[in-house]
Amino acid sequence: MARMQAWTIHEAVRQQILNPAGTVTGQRHAGTFDDPLSSARTRFRYWLPDASVDPKVLKANVKSVRSVGGGGLEFLAFFEYGGHVGSMPPGADWTKYNFGTPSFQKLFRAALEAHHENDLVMDFPLGPNQGQGVPADISEDGLQWDLVPFTAQVPRNGVFNGKIPGWGIGELVALTSALVLEQDSHSFQARDGFEVRNVTYDEYKLRQISLADHTRQVAMKTGRAVLKLPTAPRGAHYRVFAFYQKKTLNKNLEFKPTAAMEDNIFRNGSYAVDHLSAAGGETVARFWEKHILTNGVKDLLIMAGNYAWEDSIEVVSNITWSRSFPKRYKTRFGHSINRYLPLFAFKQNNLSLQPADPGKFHCVLESEAETNRFLNNFHIVVSDGYAEYLLSLRNWAKTLLGKELSVQPAYNLPMDMSSAIPLVDAPECESFGFQDDIDQYRRFIGPAQLSGKRVISNELGAVPMTAYQYTIPRMLFSMNRGFAAGVNQYVLHGGAYTGNYHGTTWPGHTGFGYLFSEAWSEKQPSWDNGFKDALDYAARVSHVLRQGVPKIDVVKYSKESITNITTRQVPADLVKDAYFGQGWSYTYISPDNFGLKGLEVRDRQLAPRGPAWKAMLIDHSENLTIDVVKSLRAFTKAGFPIILSGGSPGFYPVGKDAEEEFHRQLSALKTSRNVYQVEAGKVSQQLTTLGLTPRVGAKTNGTWYTTWYEVGDIAYAFAYNDVIGSTGELILSACPRPYIYDPWTGQRAPVLVYDQKHGKTTIPLSLSGNQTVIIACGAKLSKEIPTPRRYVVSAPPSLVGTASNSHSSLLFHIGHSNDIQMAYLDNGEKLTIDGTTVAQQFQLGNWNLTAERWEAPKNLADASVIARKRNTTHILRGLKSWDRLPALTNASGVGYYSTTFDWPLSNQYGRNVADGAYLHIGRITHAARVIVNGKKTPPLDVFKPRIDISSYMVAGKNTITVVVPTTMWNYLRGLLPEIRTAGSVPFPVQAGMPLLPMEVGLVGPVTLTPFKVLQIPS
Repeated sequence: MARMQAWTIHEAVRQQILNPAGTVTGQRHAGTFDDPLSSARTRFRYWLPDASVDPKVLKANVKSVRSVGGGGLEFLAFFEYGGHVGSMPPGADWTKYNFGTPSFQKLFRAALEAHHENDLVMDFPLGPNQGQGVPADISEDGLQWDLVPFTAQVPRNGVFNGKIPGWGIGELVALTSALVLEQDSHSFQARDGFEVRNVTYDEYKLRQISLADHTRQVAMKTGRAVLKLPTAPRGAHYRVFAFYQKKTLNKNLEFKPTAAMEDNIFRNGSYAVDHLSAAGGETVARFWEKHILTNGVKDLLIMAGNYAWEDSIEVVSNITWSRSFPKRYKTRFGHSINRYLPLFAFKQNNLSLQPADPGKFHCVLESEAETNRFLNNFHIVVSDGYAEYLLSLRNWAKTLLGKELSVQPAYNLPMDMSSAIPLVDAPECESFGFQDDIDQYRRFIGPAQLSGKRVISNELGAVPMTAYQYTIPRMLFSMNRGFAAGVNQYVLHGGAYTGNYHGTTWPGHTGFGYLFSEAWSEKQPSWDNGFKDALDYAARVSHVLRQGVPKIDVVKYSKESITNITTRQVPADLVKDAYFGQGWSYTYISPDNFGLKGLEVRDRQLAPRGPAWKAMLIDHSENLTIDVVKSLRAFTKAGFPIILSGGSPGFYPVGKDAEEEFHRQLSALKTSRNVYQVEAGKVSQQLTTLGLTPRVGAKTNGTWYTTWYEVGDIAYAFAYNDVIGSTGELILSACPRPYIYDPWTGQRAPVLVYDQKHGKTTIPLSLSGNQTVIIACGAKLSKEIPTPRRYVVSAPPSLVGTASNSHSSLLFHIGHSNDIQMAYLDNGEKLTIDGTTVAQQFQLGNWNLTAERWEAPKNLADASVIARKRNTTHILRGLKSWDRLPALTNASGVGYYSTTFDWPLSNQYGRNVADGAYLHIGRITHAARVIVNGKKTPPLDVFKPRIDISSYMVAGKNTITVVVPTTMWNYLRGLLPEIRTAGSVPFPVQAGMPLLPMEVGLVGPVTLTPFKVLQIPS
């Protein structure tokens, strides 16, 4: 048996290495819309406390993920965020149970086995915490480097004689001097963690021609130098600047070892590696091959592993640096970096983590353009080093394991994220950093789609102060905004280990000490009560958005020397325009992407095999290099239209580019054929004037974001309605027969109400806030989906629904109306729609609530218990949130709401004419499932919870039960001061925050809309 198992593993490994294209061996089918692959399903960032946990509980957690429609885990060795949010709890041994230890390898193996057994896939972070490094000896060359700056004023006589400032702190890189023309002190307030503090720094304006390199004049044994500089003019002075490189020894896992712990590399936690050269990737690879990929783990990883993964770069420094930079800079720009190092001493570290530590001094030149030139040069060098790091990891993962690399690339450090995105197999953004901003996502999506990325991932759900309060509608809101931009994979933040752990009470280990959402597990009442519906929905949308090639209407040019993820002005006239309608899809690219394969013009489209953009938009606020202008001229010469909005773009100085040459090239561009200059806000008007139309247009009283995907002879239109309910029309340029794909149920059906004129298909829609719709187009779909020959081109308001039967007949669902109305078929036939005899919509009342209350076990220290459950019953006069019901204000769990109604309806509801009814349960606060007469209905669209229950109803008394889970917050908030996780008090308690109740339960109104059926023969 063991021999057979070994043969099976090795054969699977052989097949995977032969065909590594992101497909995990062992998945049981190719994936369909109804049942997508595990690799297309949402995974959970699993916060493993440390490697001492029970592998049986771990395996049970993996199996439980499959039960709710998840795709697997991102198996993250958490260690309380590397010891930075919380610390090693009493009783724990993070030396013995560190990342890469024999204990970790055993647990890692168990996790892979569980994924393989359950047909799931597992992402594997490259190190503990965010994956930024590995346990290592401090002699490793591949650890993170820093450049530490110092400065001192030179005496008035221009003679510096003595030890240079900062001597001894590290290896001297350069000693420079400059004439300071002006000096000022500045201060500002910046956030430092959870506090705001005052930051002060000195600003020096330097004369560029005075910059001088004196490194060779430093005595390397004593650090002394003798410099003779000119006498400074009145009001000015000279300064020397010294720069030293040294290892930061920053740790992505930090703890205080006890005397009893073993003395080895694991005792020191884990060090961040150099992210700006191949040396960092090589350090990671050596560690894995020595400590993890042995004892059969490599073969298991090849079978069940998915992506090698790293989080956003969360390392700090004085100046972003690698020892390779001086050589890299000189190779790129032909001169030494040394003279210009003073310009890089301010705000050139971690922009996200160090806003309160920008540097002690800020140097600028007389010319802002020249200052920017050298900063831009420096950022190119940073990008080049980072590219080398990424490629080293990517090549290692592919060559050794047949796996792909997924990284949250570049942002936080001083470089343009757009340059790094194409270098990653599955680039990942995040809802937290990108603030659910569709426009910001599209800045990320553009380079990914242009470079042919099949999967674009998103870490979703890290919302501050919402642990055990994060609702499914809020999760879906974030998902839908990502989908609207082009995201097609989600990793939820995060999954909880459900067993016992040191210093942890019930409800169990909670990552980030209750600071962020969410601890997803079966300890959430929604886990078995609606969560699967949401994850199945997400998987089906992801499945569709991975089909073929996304086609985008407009590309926006954007170049950032440093990526700055902040909310900006959206090109609103592309999305919504009062006169010209809306629906233009758009993404961004940077000039860093201009060298990508496939960026060419054919048939007046840019990147025809990819996004196939119809036009480029360049806003006046953007900056161009000379090379970019030349490329743009080549695009226009090939027939591609470029629109300059709001004025002329500016100059982006880099290398030896001269501003005079830039303006000459720009003037030539502006007078070129196919270049159009418009006022701000007039872009969509110009596009229309050019005869262009959106692939998926929209005319609506709301805001709809649209995208078009093509695969073979089938195309998909995806639309998202932003926030507020709206009505309108979706206008498809190429759709001979439309079909609706319902991601909530997995069902596919023909669209029965639409019109076709002048080669366009117009579909009327009424969308709730945050609702999405998927329309498929393709002649061959009629062979798979029963399709009536006729369809409706104009429908009155009383037509509340349509369907078709097995005979391909049209079925009209006619609701109540005060008058007789008309409908028209595609063959011109006019139909009378009489809803005057149909019973009116009515509200269901007299609810009985059984509250299954989830509470702490009698032994609070037993964190392995899901919950102690007990039931209470309540008769409700009206539907209210539990926090407004005195008996349930501090309760959490699952509500079972039941009521009855008679069918057929009595005369009090109208003239007793109805063949069926739609049930609408009102706004969903978290999740909901409907049971009619003991039978479960299909899942509800969370944002439009309406369902036809006709086939579930019986003559006589009918019972409706709505199962509604709550979050755990209302109960936990009263217990929070007694709760501990990894020895720490929950953060909301530490911070003294008000622990307010939240809205939960069924809030209604719940209505029944009767209808009669009118059959239209095919």
